[in-house]
Formats: sequence, C-alpha cells, structure tokens
Amino acid sequence: MKKRPLVIKLIALGYLLTPVSFIVQYFIFSKSSIFQASTWMTLLTPYKLSLIIIPPIVAFGVFKMRQWGWYLSLVHMFFILGNNTLSFLVGSRTPPWAIIIFSLVTLVVLLTIVRKEIRAPYFNPKVRWWEAKPRYAMVMQVEMGNDRMKITGETFNISEGGMFMVSPSEVKIDEKFNINLMREKTDSIYCEGRIVWVNPSGEALPQGFGFQFTQIDQPAILEIRRYIKDQKKVLKDKTLMR
Repeated sequence: MKKRPLVIKLIALGYLLTPVSFIVQYFIFSKSSIFQASTWMTLLTPYKLSLIIIPPIVAFGVFKMRQWGWYLSLVHMFFILGNNTLSFLVGSRTPPWAIIIFSLVTLVVLLTIVRKEIRAPYFNPKVRWWEAKPRYAMVMQVEMGNDRMKITGETFNISEGGMFMVSPSEVKIDEKFNINLMREKTDSIYCEGRIVWVNPSGEALPQGFGFQFTQIDQPAILEIRRYIKDQKKVLKDKTLMR
C-alpha cells in the first residue's frame, strides 16, 4: 500500500484550509465588507495572524509525518479549545452555536490524532507502510553476522530497502548485522542493516525476521534490482511454459 492513510490527508487538508475558513467566518460574523482596506488591517494583529500563519505549518508537519507536526497540532488544538471556551464565556462576535460547532470539530480531530494507530507512524517510521519499497517473493541464500552470532538461511522476500529472512535464530530488534547475499554464478552483494521486526510464531509468514538495509551502496541496489528483474522474468517464462 503506497498511500498515506486518508485520515492523515484529511487532517492536513483541514489545517491547510483553516486560514481561509477563519477569514471567511471573520467577515461573516463581524458583518464587515471585504472591500474595505481598514477591515483587512484588523486581521494584522498578532493573535489573528497566528490563526492564519500557524495552521499551514501544522498541515505540513502532519502530512510529512514529522514528530514536531504531531506535537504542534496538539498544542494548536488545545489553544483553539481554550480560546473558544473563553469566547463562549465572555462573549464574542461569533455566535455561540458556531463556537460550539468549531469546538466539537476540533475535539473530534484531537481525539483522532491521539489514537495509537494515527500517532504511531509519527514516532516509528517502520510502521509507515506507504513508504516501504515493494517486496518480491525471492529466494536468495544469505550469510549474516556480527560480534554475537552468525546466521545462514534464505530470503522469503526482498526489496531495495530490506528483506524478510527465514530463520529460527533468536535476534533482537535493532540488532545490526553485516550481510552477504549470495547468488548463483554472480558476485555476492554485501551490505549492512538492522533487525526491524521478528516473527517467531510462523503465522502468515515463516518464522524469521524483517531486515532493513542501512548501509548499501548504489551498485548493490542496482544489483538487487537486476536480480529481481531477472527472477521475475524466469518466473514469467516458467508460467508461460505450463
């Protein structure tokens, strides 16, 4: 799946459109004319400018999955809720019903963005499935090792960014290894990487672990691409021969 979750896109879009909605509701509820320069000058106060400038910055951070974007969105929403509460209590040009609606929408967005499945990608890039390189079911012999252990086995699938290796070996998350991907009649591919997840039960996938390439040069990436392309051609030819 290559697309960001729809809810993240909607939240970012909402923040991007916030300045427009603020300006529109300001002119509607203040009953001011948009053709008067003096009316536009009233929007140049620090408070009103913050409501126009900050939301697009939040939109960028939310869409780009930046941690600061997630935190800034929380701060901004708490600020809006606090400001709306104050406006409701002391009186404002904005009608009470509009303040309640704006507050409810903000509260819904707040409760959405703090949910674990929405929050997690901002703090753990490994769960951003839409950024992952496509994986292909390929079998390659693998030798990998570090100061603690050496492992031999074979891949279950592979991509330009990593692989899933079939192995009963007990490895640790974030443990680093040097890797040798062995191919028939061609040079091996050497790279470095780390364990990003472990599948001990063998459910859905065989028992083994997911591995992310962290140090791999461009020639090695090109070799992996070429190998994947060659193997896909072989599989296609075998299918046509049946």
